[in-house]
Amino acid sequence: MKPKRPQQPRRKASLPKIEVLFGESAAGIAISGDSGSGKSNLMQLLMQALIRQGVGLTLIDPHGDLASDLEGYCASLPERIRRRVIVIRYADT
Repeated sequence: MKPKRPQQPRRKASLPKIEVLFGESAAGIAISGDSGSGKSNLMQLLMQALIRQGVGLTLIDPHGDLASDLEGYCASLPERIRRRVIVIRYADT
């Protein structure tokens, strides 16, 4: 049996500037990983950063969990920013 590695303290995640992620491209981002690896958390952080920078986005969430979290975040933002967010929750259709 392998000895367990000591857990490293968690550092607060910081994201690069949106321009670094997207550059001049209009392409999207694909996020993949194992279950429980933090894909949804990363997506939420990216979307919140985009929203704060005034970038419009569209979230298509087949389960509705992430959409609910994002809607809660957007509720605290000024109306001019909330208008730029479109949430399509297939779970409700």
